[in-house]
Amino acid sequence: MVSSVNNSTGTSIVNSLTNSMVDIGTLAKNLVEASRAPLQARIDESKLLADNKISSIARIYSAADQMKQALAVFGDPKSIAMQPRSSDATKASFNFRAYQTPQAFDMSVTVRQLASVNSVTLNGMSNSASFPTTGKLEIYSGQRATGTGSPVASFDYDDYTSLEGLRDAINTDGNFSATIMTSVSDSGPVRYLTISRGSGSAKNFYLNEVDSTSGLSLSPRVFVNAPTIDANTQEITVDRGQASGKDARVEVGGVIYNSPTNRFSSLVPGTNIDINETASVGDTVRLYTTRDTAKYKELVNAVVSSYNTLLATITNEIRYDKDVQSRGGLSNDSVARNFLAQMRRMTTDKIGTVNGKDVTFAQIGVKTSREGPLEIDMARFNQVAEERPEIMDAVISSSGTRKGILERMNGLTDVVLGRNSDFVRLFNRTNNVELPKIADKKEKLNTEMDALYARYISQFTAMQNVLKSTATAKDSLTTNMEAWTAGLKS
Repeated sequence: MVSSVNNSTGTSIVNSLTNSMVDIGTLAKNLVEASRAPLQARIDESKLLADNKISSIARIYSAADQMKQALAVFGDPKSIAMQPRSSDATKASFNFRAYQTPQAFDMSVTVRQLASVNSVTLNGMSNSASFPTTGKLEIYSGQRATGTGSPVASFDYDDYTSLEGLRDAINTDGNFSATIMTSVSDSGPVRYLTISRGSGSAKNFYLNEVDSTSGLSLSPRVFVNAPTIDANTQEITVDRGQASGKDARVEVGGVIYNSPTNRFSSLVPGTNIDINETASVGDTVRLYTTRDTAKYKELVNAVVSSYNTLLATITNEIRYDKDVQSRGGLSNDSVARNFLAQMRRMTTDKIGTVNGKDVTFAQIGVKTSREGPLEIDMARFNQVAEERPEIMDAVISSSGTRKGILERMNGLTDVVLGRNSDFVRLFNRTNNVELPKIADKKEKLNTEMDALYARYISQFTAMQNVLKSTATAKDSLTTNMEAWTAGLKS
């Protein structure tokens, strides 16, 4: 609402003593502004404090986000400086599984067999007319020679009019996948349907064709396997309708380990070892880990720099000054002060133990300076990295449920950036509750001042009318007196 107190009535009151003119609108406006001033000042101060609070939270949020981004480049807190190495990464390599504690190791892996895919390719079909119109295709798990039980999938040829229809039905089943490939011959295009089911012996399957009514086996008509060669015996085998995928096998320390795929996830806890398709039987690859001290140093520098920026931001936003314009937007706020106390404990809180003794961030040379920010004693840092790497690992990296300094600093930023953090709730309360209340107070004050202005105009107008009536009576009396005096003289 726009206040009307600036409007003027254009009328005046005559001062009977001085005969001067007093403008009613100006008088009413001045009286209203005198009443408004202290109330408006309190509202303006509340608005300024709320706006400053929001600005302070935004600056803290930005500093915390910068810290989060600076630390994100160092990856998993549990494998921050543990580097995977391979003597021939084209044949074998490994990586650490996310959020599992990696272990240092050094071992030689010899490839004994690569995993192979279970698949059967149906005989080529030159057109839709060559698609079987009777019978049923059944798929069984395992090996034909030892297989028993019911089929895991069954497809009646009568239900389909084309190879595409059968393919789509197999894919819809979900246990198998089917694809069609087309080759071109002198007599025209020939289409082949391949049915697959993962790799490794556990995924072996075979096909049967049976009569749709009697269930009796038919002579295989539509499927055939290409010859397979055993990697160890070099034996060539052909089994129509049998998918005989092989497990991958590697030898480590004289022990053979199997996997249904070319990935081994149980040889080393928290580690995936991958044998690449380019490897050959008999290839030996050394897989080992190294500790990257330089990366530790980069991390600590990033922690200290971003921490100090966040610390300076918090300190500035909670400073107090008698002048509202100069004080921090969170000068009287407990959320910011509690967060500052939490930050300052980072160098002294226990992080873990090494040989039964507590370790802290300060023990690797990071401490609080006299002025407040963190600083690094590089001589101490280098000494610990060289002589006591286990302390460096315990302080910086996470392991199991223990949180190292990287994970702790990420957690610190989450105190600000988290969806339900105290800072987010403070922002929402200020923006969605306090500011609307202030706006309501301002609107209410304008309404009250408009009413006060109208009341003053009404009162002064009545006063003006009284004065006008008195002046009229005075003029009439003067006229009568003048006429009476004139009559006496005559």
